[in-house]
Amino acid sequence: MKIIGGAQKGRLIKIKKSKFNKNLRPTSNKVRKAIFDILQDRIKGRKFLDLFAGTGAVGFEALSRGANKVTMVESNKELIHFMRDTAISLKCINDVIIIHDDVKRFLKVTDNVYDIIFVDQPYESDDYEFIKKIIMERDILFDNGILIFEHSSRKDISNIYSNLQYIKTYKYGDSALSIFMKGYQIKGKEDEDCNISGDI
Repeated sequence: MKIIGGAQKGRLIKIKKSKFNKNLRPTSNKVRKAIFDILQDRIKGRKFLDLFAGTGAVGFEALSRGANKVTMVESNKELIHFMRDTAISLKCINDVIIIHDDVKRFLKVTDNVYDIIFVDQPYESDDYEFIKKIIMERDILFDNGILIFEHSSRKDISNIYSNLQYIKTYKYGDSALSIFMKGYQIKGKEDEDCNISGDI
């Protein structure tokens, strides 16, 4: 894998999938590019939370593109070491917070608030509603903050919770990105049909 854009563009994140878990599914270059095409300049200077971070590829991409601080949460200890080694290699160890924890537990105890939250839980999991609910109940997302789920394109996770507004789902083969925004109100169908990068 390589970083696609920003200050670290072209830098490699070297990983042997078999070293960790045969079920490890890093976010593909195509989907990572789509995430940041959607966000565009809204990533700059923002606090970014990467849940189920895995290799950290999305978090490192966010940092490369100007995020102010990136927090990565992962329960696999070997992947935690991998992300720390990658951060050292990319010379950004002081700009990332790498947390070894279960994502649900982390969300229940964290006191931090973020501008953008990216969630890439296992595709077979059905915890989307729980994660949306706890993020909103605990005010982990700033007003007008963006919540992005990567999930199987066969699943519909567009149901909203409280003040969380569903914006749009983008599909890329077996993968999909569903976008939500806190406190955002769609004004009409014309707005709903617009590209998300112009909506938020």
